[in-house]
Amino acid sequence: MRPNERILLALDDSDASRRALGFVAREAAAGPPVRVTVGTVRRPLPPELLESRGAEDPVDEERIECGLRARQQRAAGAAVDDAARTLADARTTLERAGVAEVDAASIDGTGHDVAERIVALADATGCRTIVVGRSSFPWLAELLREHVADRLREIAGGRTVHVVE
Repeated sequence: MRPNERILLALDDSDASRRALGFVAREAAAGPPVRVTVGTVRRPLPPELLESRGAEDPVDEERIECGLRARQQRAAGAAVDDAARTLADARTTLERAGVAEVDAASIDGTGHDVAERIVALADATGCRTIVVGRSSFPWLAELLREHVADRLREIAGGRTVHVVE
């Protein structure tokens, strides 16, 4: 890594992200001073919380929808708490490794454009290097789904992308 390099470290609460954090911490401890922006990716609501089964009776419908909204709020709150914990752990790890400047940002994890949001954050923060973790999918999912890391490599636009397996 180059002196005063700006690095975007995109993290969620996965083991792959913890490995990416370890990679950045080791590189920062061994090399010249760097500046790190930790982008915590908030996980989306699970599919079962996106809509209710509904009901014929308007009173039942309202009760069901009210329950769904309460479950959505709890899940969203838990995702925010998890992202805050991930950020706090990352900040501690990076500061112990000697990173003098650690900034924080949040990345919306909903939808299929997470990679685009990561690149947009890199643009906004002046980061020329992006670091992400990558876990393997089960074999069928590997055939059918695209990894965020793979998409990042495609759209990085001249940035360095480190994918930590």
